[in-house]
Amino acid sequence: MRATSILGCLLLSVLLAACATSKGDKLMKAGQWEEAATAYQEDLREDASNPDLEAKLAVARARAAAVHAERAEAMLKDRNLPGAIEAMKHALTLAPTNAHYRAVLAEAQRYKEGEDHLSAGQKLLKAGRLEEAAEAFEQALGRLDTNRRTPARRTESDLYECVATADHAEIPKCSDQGSV
Repeated sequence: MRATSILGCLLLSVLLAACATSKGDKLMKAGQWEEAATAYQEDLREDASNPDLEAKLAVARARAAAVHAERAEAMLKDRNLPGAIEAMKHALTLAPTNAHYRAVLAEAQRYKEGEDHLSAGQKLLKAGRLEEAAEAFEQALGRLDTNRRTPARRTESDLYECVATADHAEIPKCSDQGSV
């Protein structure tokens, strides 16, 4: 009788231990990476020195970060710069040492700054403040990479289209430019 109660307790403890990580495992299988990471973090609070849980947490965080990074890169291609920046920042909260994610975030922020300068230049141009507009356009070009097919390419053409409407000798027209 005593042996069966000990065996019952052991079986119960094994089942409970299996349940402690099964929530995270189920979430991983379902592709719910962030939720799985949260479950593994909760499990690690109870068993802080479990290397299997630490490894599972690392995988869940990396996969969740990759999902956000892919979304950010798609938004960047679609010129949704605020969305791309937000998604990449989220990816970096999950994988803060990822150099590629940092580079994409910096690129998106640089493009956003370029578009902000372009917008300011357009407003200044409409207000007849041509020298200030030209300076804003130059700052926009300084932030836009002309050797890529990402948002900078389209923004650059937008810039020249806008500048081409100006009747000011110091501001280059689209037809005056071979390349930037």
